[in-house]
Amino acid sequence: MSVGGNYARDIWDLDIYAELAAYPGKVLLLHGDRDYTVDLAWSERAAEVIPECEFHVISNGGHEFFGQPFEEAVSYILNYLTENVGL
Repeated sequence: MSVGGNYARDIWDLDIYAELAAYPGKVLLLHGDRDYTVDLAWSERAAEVIPECEFHVISNGGHEFFGQPFEEAVSYILNYLTENVGL
């Protein structure tokens, strides 16, 4: 994937974990254990610093979820929305 120079310059010194730690809202974070695009350790660290984070690793899930990993992700999303938004 290519990104433009402005994007790269804007985020060069960004401490993403400090930004995440300052986020005041609730977060549902899902990560596939077979995601070869984003390392699982990044989401694990994010889950540690986000004050109100519900984190789940989706078994057999890649960077995108299909089949059973999709069904598992949807289940987490529906439960999260029911508990936090009142759907």
